[in-house]
Amino acid sequence: MGRPRAIDFGSILLIGAFVFIIMAAIVTELPLRTMLALLALPVATGAFSQMDREQLPPAQGARLYTAAIHATLAASLLYTLALITARLW
Repeated sequence: MGRPRAIDFGSILLIGAFVFIIMAAIVTELPLRTMLALLALPVATGAFSQMDREQLPPAQGARLYTAAIHATLAASLLYTLALITARLW
C-alpha cells in the first residue's frame, strides 16, 4: 500500500468515524445535540494536514498519535455531555 496511501486511508477512516456520528443522530432517536462531537473534527484532521506524506519522521508520527488521542477524548466528552443534557431536559 505504501506510506502515502496508508496516511490517506487513515484520514478516510477518521472522517468516517465522524460521518458515523452524523448518521447515528439522523437514523436513531439520538438528540441532535450529539452532533456537538463534530467539534472535535478540526483537532483530528489538523495533524494530517501538517504532515509530509512521503517522509514521516518520528516527531510527526507522535504528533499524529497525540492528535488522535485528543480528538477521541474531545469527541467522547462532547458526545457524553450531549447525552447527559438530553436526559436532564
